[in-house]
Amino acid sequence: MRCGYAVLDFETTGFSPKAGDRVIEVGAVYMDADLRIDGGIETLVNPQRDVGPTRVHGITARDVFDAPTFDKVAPALLKMLDGRVIVGHNISFDLRFLTAELEREGYEVPDYVAIDTMQVARTLLREDPPASFKLHDLGAHLGISIEKVFEYVGLEQRPEHSAFGDALVTAFVLSRLEQDSHSSGFWKSHLDSAEAVKWPEYYPVEIDAKRRGDAAAVYEEPTEPFAKQAGGKSASVSDVLTALGAEAPSRGLTSRYSSLLDEALADRVLDADEVDALVQKAQELGLESVTLGSLHRGYFDEVVREAWSDGVLTEEERADILLLAELLGIDDDSLRVALEKRRSEASVSAVPDASIATDSAVLTAGSILVLTGEMSVERSLAEARILALGFLLGANVTKKTALVIAADPYTQSGKAKKARVYGIPVVGEADGFRLIGY
Repeated sequence: MRCGYAVLDFETTGFSPKAGDRVIEVGAVYMDADLRIDGGIETLVNPQRDVGPTRVHGITARDVFDAPTFDKVAPALLKMLDGRVIVGHNISFDLRFLTAELEREGYEVPDYVAIDTMQVARTLLREDPPASFKLHDLGAHLGISIEKVFEYVGLEQRPEHSAFGDALVTAFVLSRLEQDSHSSGFWKSHLDSAEAVKWPEYYPVEIDAKRRGDAAAVYEEPTEPFAKQAGGKSASVSDVLTALGAEAPSRGLTSRYSSLLDEALADRVLDADEVDALVQKAQELGLESVTLGSLHRGYFDEVVREAWSDGVLTEEERADILLLAELLGIDDDSLRVALEKRRSEASVSAVPDASIATDSAVLTAGSILVLTGEMSVERSLAEARILALGFLLGANVTKKTALVIAADPYTQSGKAKKARVYGIPVVGEADGFRLIGY
């Protein structure tokens, strides 16, 4: 007996799993071979990184920080996919992420059977096309809206661009397209092929699902120490030095690359996807190899200066420098100099009457602040105002950083993760700007 269809939709942090983007919400609807709905999956997913453009998908870092990680969701997905045709609207996008996420967890992804409702609609509606073949416009053309489908199935409404909402609309679109199709053999052949696909075995784990609108747990700072991956093997950021020559870039361009470099190296493990993302960013910004080498060396030198700031190099700091030198392709002579004892740099003098007390830090004029995330205020204006108030801005989080101001204090960006490891406060935009008298 054929199992039917698995209608799938993901919300993600961005467009490319190769660039390190992750799934942040899963929506799936099970349908039998006669297109009757008989179940579903709906949960937010903790991507263990920043959530990307909240303005697009409506999901915040606070929404996902206590959501299950993908490894907890994978068994339920595999159970759903077994024997079913995978269906989605522009399904190639979701399949790229499905494959990347499952392979990240060690599953071998088979040659699945899939149907793209966008492509089927283009074929069936050639003589009567919708305004566009986007899901919203196609649904409107067929008389299917997200409000109507949730009312029909008796569930609480979900917004457009929610994974489960889009999956349910796609399920109704699929049913309508199948009814309007005179090529019944198309559907039967896909169902027969899907039944023969062998998906990998999995250990069944019940999902502790978290849905949009569920109350968020109280955030607690992580207690585990920062894990140095000194014994591990990974790619080298020196592989990025492949960009063609270009004119000297502006500070704004180099800071965008440096931010990505900082996030990639936050855990001191650099995989091939992160290298690809750095190469893509360098090419996008037109950064030449000389400039990239300077940025990589600057990052390394900043870590070395911070390690020596108290005049002592611990074994942990030494191991970190050795690992970072390997990742960044630092030459042996420079590494030897970095490991020699040196005096710490003079700290910036503070102005006592400008101090601002917080629960865990005292900010003074000259304190180093780091911004992370897409602020409500244009970044350049915020930076200019902060500098005018007498504070300094850091491109990366170091032990000298006094405060990280985040667009969302629950963010899992590389900067925020490093700050929490160092015990540096991470506060939201409103609280941070209030603290510095913005």
